[in-house]
Amino acid sequence: MNTSEEDKARELSLLIFNLLGSQKFGVNLLKVREVAPCPPLVRMTDMPPPLRGVCRLRDETLPVIDLSDALGMGAAEREALVMVCHFARQTVGFLIDAVHDILNLAWAEVQPPPREAADNQLLTGVVSLEQELIQIPDLERVLSGLVPESISTMEHSQLDAAVLIVDDSGLARRQIQSTLEPLGVECIMAGDGVEALELLESREAAVNALIVDVEMPRLDGYELVRRLRADPRHRDSAILMHSSLEGTANEQQGLEAGADNVLIKFDADMLASNLEQLLELKRSIPKAHGQ
Repeated sequence: MNTSEEDKARELSLLIFNLLGSQKFGVNLLKVREVAPCPPLVRMTDMPPPLRGVCRLRDETLPVIDLSDALGMGAAEREALVMVCHFARQTVGFLIDAVHDILNLAWAEVQPPPREAADNQLLTGVVSLEQELIQIPDLERVLSGLVPESISTMEHSQLDAAVLIVDDSGLARRQIQSTLEPLGVECIMAGDGVEALELLESREAAVNALIVDVEMPRLDGYELVRRLRADPRHRDSAILMHSSLEGTANEQQGLEAGADNVLIKFDADMLASNLEQLLELKRSIPKAHGQ
């Protein structure tokens, strides 16, 4: 892959939209199916906020979430537009006020949310645009309280491994940790690709595997995997990419970067089974060479 192709592969397109009038937010365009006038909502009893109701759109019934309410900004004043998103095996609508623009940028331009921000647990990154801060909400976390959590229901072997989990979502890291720790896995955490590389440099003992998200500030998952595969120390490491993005293009891009497999968030048993098989395969290679 030449330099221009690598730059294109790293490009991120953000749909910039408004909540409560002026505040701008961005979401990966790959997660967005469409933005449409909000159809009439059907409200059901005992519907937990920020779930506003369900609607029919394109012959599909969608749950609709008040995104401004979910982010702690207060309830939306009107039901203007619904942004239909598909990610992490779910299709859901989010109420927004207006679409502002589509912003194309490199992942390196996305920065982690300020640590001092009280609501940074609901954000995965921020982007500066014309002296204005665009916030990228953690849609997985917003959705987490409204859908059943995936838990492991199968028997899995004890893995006895150290695994570096690289994900900008605190929720995703905790989900992976709660799945793998009962299997004898030491979970080491990194919030993005830059932090992951720093941890690998400073850590005396090698990790047995990495579980890498795609969408991360500073250094995205694709580029992280490319750098690891270019380093002789990590050329043969077990690497799983673990993304809320779906589709063959995302899978192909992950495999071309050098991942051993690409999984869709979040299926606890699928994650545990794939890691188990990959570790078994990687551990068998030195034995095979020694025969």
